[in-house]
Amino acid sequence: MTAMNMHNDHRPTCFNRLTLAALAAWIAVGTLACSRNIKTFDNDVPAQFLSVVGAAPVADGRPRFRQIFCELLGQTPGGTGENVDCDGYIWRLADEGSAGGNDRPGPFHDPSFKILIVPGAFNDCFPELGPPFQESIERLRHLGYHIDIIPVEGRSGTGRDAHLIAKRVSTETDNGDRRLMLIGYSKGVTDILHFLVDFPELARRVAAVVSVSGAVNGSPLAEKFEGLYGRWFADALPTRCPPGDKRVIVSLERDVQMLWLASHPLPRQVAYFSLGTFTTRAGVARVLLPGYDLLAGLEPRNDGQLLFTDQVIPGSTLLGFANTDHWDIALPVRRVHPFWGRPAGSGESPPFPRDILFEAMILTVIDKLMHFKP
Repeated sequence: MTAMNMHNDHRPTCFNRLTLAALAAWIAVGTLACSRNIKTFDNDVPAQFLSVVGAAPVADGRPRFRQIFCELLGQTPGGTGENVDCDGYIWRLADEGSAGGNDRPGPFHDPSFKILIVPGAFNDCFPELGPPFQESIERLRHLGYHIDIIPVEGRSGTGRDAHLIAKRVSTETDNGDRRLMLIGYSKGVTDILHFLVDFPELARRVAAVVSVSGAVNGSPLAEKFEGLYGRWFADALPTRCPPGDKRVIVSLERDVQMLWLASHPLPRQVAYFSLGTFTTRAGVARVLLPGYDLLAGLEPRNDGQLLFTDQVIPGSTLLGFANTDHWDIALPVRRVHPFWGRPAGSGESPPFPRDILFEAMILTVIDKLMHFKP
């Protein structure tokens, strides 16, 4: 789930400075008694993901992705600023091996890929933030890539948004070489997966799907706040962003999405990739703290919106987990709204290198597709 309304008008109230999701979380936290977390935060654990029976296995692409990311970071002037090394940006979990046989020169760019990006929930409610990965898009366009944003409805459910993705993909020329790459952020990933299943003919045009902080299994927060959203916020802010079909939160409920995954196998001819996020409590944006604390009762390794175990597509190649929160991985919230977007911990953290991470992700996908066999 992505940031909601953070519009700052001239009224001297704090309501318009908070997102709808964050406001709902603050209300809920204020009415709940404090609970003790039975888990502690550490990275001395293996990569984990929750999946359904019969799901395709997940492949480990972390060493190769780390190698490419670190090389790009090292080539960027001041890339490791503030003495934060490469491992400070990408979690190295206990089961991650070394590059080993993957320790080879980085792959070359291939601008023949057409990249379509699907934003997350409530994306059209905060135009001041721009599309996800804006800096990254500009960086790759300079390298010759053709990149577009698919304007889904931020407050509609997966069925409606899958239809909008299909409408956009249908405008692409089907030349048979399957060079279309779909990148989904947050709920955008869920919308893409539903599109692939609902429109199998169009899905054949897709070479790869990349999930970034993807709500693959949905989120426990959606189940908690669906009723609150329906009663108070589903019809709010119509001039800010259209209400759509009002099924955005329902589509993100964990039970709903996991039941769908259990009964809808994903097309095997598509190569899937997953890049997750989680961070410490001190590293999460202030406005995401209520969600982070609620999720920490289940799993402290979360990004303020999603558990790290819910962000991996079945049958995908796991690229790793970025050390940042759910918004900072894709949106300039910390720059546009410095108070609410600032990390909760004391001190300033260096900006997360979103543009470098995005480029490393594209290169890793291209590298993998050279050897991909459905």
